[in-house]
Amino acid sequence: MSRIWQFIKDKARKVKSFFTKKRMLEATYFTGGLALSTYVFTYLLPRWLALTIVGVTLIHEMGHYFQGHRLKARPWLPYFVPAVYFLFAGTYIDEEDPGINAQISLVGPAMGIAASLAFMLGYWMAGFMPGVYACGWLLTFQVWAGTFGSDGRNYRRLRAEERTAARPEGAWRDLASVG
Repeated sequence: MSRIWQFIKDKARKVKSFFTKKRMLEATYFTGGLALSTYVFTYLLPRWLALTIVGVTLIHEMGHYFQGHRLKARPWLPYFVPAVYFLFAGTYIDEEDPGINAQISLVGPAMGIAASLAFMLGYWMAGFMPGVYACGWLLTFQVWAGTFGSDGRNYRRLRAEERTAARPEGAWRDLASVG
């Protein structure tokens, strides 16, 4: 009986340490922002479009979150601000290494592209062409985010640092003196 009681106490201690103030604040921002975003979008848009936008954005942000956990980068749960949705939805990552930041940044658009294609295929199979067109727009947005947006910025910054580090010190000066 004492081994069972010890097991229960150990599990309770782990659960208590899991629910810290930071995690509770994260969960509040995540669920509250997601619920509010869904409500605002279903009020302003047709329900199918609102749920598609929120679903693709949620999958995009959870891609960042799970990749951050996989790389042990201490990510926060995603947050959503519905008033300016595409400007303020994100996952905070506390990581200094630009290589890890670039990896985490590129997984979000990849997951968003996969989600957009899955929604697009579902709408196409159902014969609902407005859904296919909306998913095409979301697919374009995901490609843009991974190429030119904030997700692609970390990758471009990493590539620029690698090119600068790989260039010898006097490479440009030697090239200019040849001509």
